[in-house]
Amino acid sequence: MSGNTIDIPELAILIIAIIACLFSTATSAIVIKTFNDNNDYKKNNIKEFRFIIFNIAISLVCLVVALIGLGFHIHSMNKIKA
Repeated sequence: MSGNTIDIPELAILIIAIIACLFSTATSAIVIKTFNDNNDYKKNNIKEFRFIIFNIAISLVCLVVALIGLGFHIHSMNKIKA
């Protein structure tokens, strides 16, 4: 927030970040399901499976950070209106 004005680009970036995190989490979950359905492939490609686990963990952390940022942004917008 800059001063007493509502910063719309900041809100747009937060919303885009949330959408990107949701997309990344969803696609990682699909890949994990596919790995779990094919145990032979999973055993042969354990490094890729661990990367996907790491990817989904980072996506969830980024999603939480973006949601907290959105909460702070909405809270500061309500303070300006009051």
